[in-house]
Amino acid sequence: MEWSKPHVHSTLHICWGAQAGLYYHYGIKKKPLEEKLSGVYAHTVDYKRSILFRGFDDTFMVPHSRHTTVDRADIEANPSLRVLASSEEAGIYAVSTKKGRQIFITGHSEYDPLTLQAEYQRDVSQGKPIRCMTDAWKFLGAGYVAGIPTPVITMTIVFIALGLVFVDVCVLSILQPGEAFLDLLY
Repeated sequence: MEWSKPHVHSTLHICWGAQAGLYYHYGIKKKPLEEKLSGVYAHTVDYKRSILFRGFDDTFMVPHSRHTTVDRADIEANPSLRVLASSEEAGIYAVSTKKGRQIFITGHSEYDPLTLQAEYQRDVSQGKPIRCMTDAWKFLGAGYVAGIPTPVITMTIVFIALGLVFVDVCVLSILQPGEAFLDLLY
């Protein structure tokens, strides 16, 4: 992570990587949850001027699957960081530095409709404690859990790496289960 500071323009940390990055760069410790957070949760944009969330609806859904979290107060206490988006149920979703060189995403926007279901079923079969937001499943429709093709809004962040240069492209697409992101490009 230290190498990225002088060598890349922008770094995206996802899920556990977001928590590790916040600790490494800013000393913000992760906090264990009593039960695993698993489900699709409603989020709102906290910082309306963020280019990452330009054009988003007032409420947007994001999958989460994690055993730890970071406290909002810890992030807000650091003058270098800004909360971009969050959820009342799932907590912090997106944080960035004020200049946007480091971005921390705690959820799993990249999950396809069946990934979260598979993780949930695996954890339940192993008897692990899980806190699941059942109303969020209803928001997406029963098709999400049952695997029936139901339109799901997915934010896909594509990073194209060429040498030491990273190009950030945000794409908001509507995917059907089994439909690949690349299919939308052709």
